[in-house]
Amino acid sequence: MKRRLAEAQERGIGSLKPWSLRCSESTFQRTIERRVKAREFLGDHKSVKDYLATRLQCDEKILTHIFRKIPQMKHITVLKVKELLDFLYDVGYSPEEVCCTPRILTRSLRTVKARVVELELLGITHPNLLVLCKTTKEYQDLIRKLKHNQ
Repeated sequence: MKRRLAEAQERGIGSLKPWSLRCSESTFQRTIERRVKAREFLGDHKSVKDYLATRLQCDEKILTHIFRKIPQMKHITVLKVKELLDFLYDVGYSPEEVCCTPRILTRSLRTVKARVVELELLGITHPNLLVLCKTTKEYQDLIRKLKHNQ
């Protein structure tokens, strides 16, 4: 335990959860690597909320409201958000669109990519982010309707 605490301090990790001191070595190393990467991605930003405010070009007060309205937002990581925002911006979504549909940030990158590709194959090139946020059942129902209408 002392060795793990010392290693975490050496790498600039302030506080650790008790479970991380008792877990397997590989889990501990993965946890430390993720925390170090997250800190690197945050850069000058003090929190994920601050990072999002910059990337979404919106006020932190708006994000405070969003975090209150969508509890899952409290559990997103900066690594996941960065990858997801990079993808969304690359396929043509604007920061305003993402800010208006923040629930998209709680979805996995794999799911969002798969849905964008599937919808493009059906001829929908810039789907509304609400479509990408739907539950699996709702989304499958939508796809079934779209295929039926073609």
